[in-house]
Amino acid sequence: MEPLEKEFTASGGIELKNGQHSEEKIVFMHNMGTSFATNLHEVTASAIQTAARELQKRGMQVTTGAPKSLTLSVNSVDTEVGMVKIETQLVLEVTAGNGYSTQYVARNNAVMAAHIPRQVDGAVMRGIKAMLEDPKIVDYLTK
Repeated sequence: MEPLEKEFTASGGIELKNGQHSEEKIVFMHNMGTSFATNLHEVTASAIQTAARELQKRGMQVTTGAPKSLTLSVNSVDTEVGMVKIETQLVLEVTAGNGYSTQYVARNNAVMAAHIPRQVDGAVMRGIKAMLEDPKIVDYLTK
């Protein structure tokens, strides 16, 4: 993941929950007769893995039943194909245990030779980065 604009450290436990309950396959890209589909619950699980790794790097222990929690839900993924660029947009909703809730719109761009499934992974990383740069999330994690 790219470095945060303002780094932080935190301690204690955090529980990461998957708030995306739909396991329905959705098509996130059509191009020249080919479609790519994904499952938003699985994309959210990937976001949770990325968040867990990044929070552990910053000193937190990810565990069930921890006093703090973040519920993540990837609510949409869409990929547009242009003449020379592919852009994936993902909406990540995050609700902290203190009631704070917000959405992050994350974009990942690549040239036409992009590996399409990696487009979603890049957008997930950018969504987690946005979450970890949100002063209200950082305040919740560090207090």
